[in-house]
Amino acid sequence: MNFIKNNEIIRIELGEKLQINNIKYNLIGTDYSKQYVIVKKHNSQIQDTLRFDSVVSFKYYETSLSSFASS
Repeated sequence: MNFIKNNEIIRIELGEKLQINNIKYNLIGTDYSKQYVIVKKHNSQIQDTLRFDSVVSFKYYETSLSSFASS
């Protein structure tokens, strides 16, 4: 998954940890044609499909697993 912020490309790889709408997930995949993100809840086997327009807040791990960077 790629984002552009301040002329920089932010690349989130499959399996990376992120936080969407204050819930921790691992990225499973994206479907750009249907506009959704496929994620697995952190420390769980529960998988979710989120529409792009349902994302209100987003954070990702930039350097370590204990800190989040806002995006």
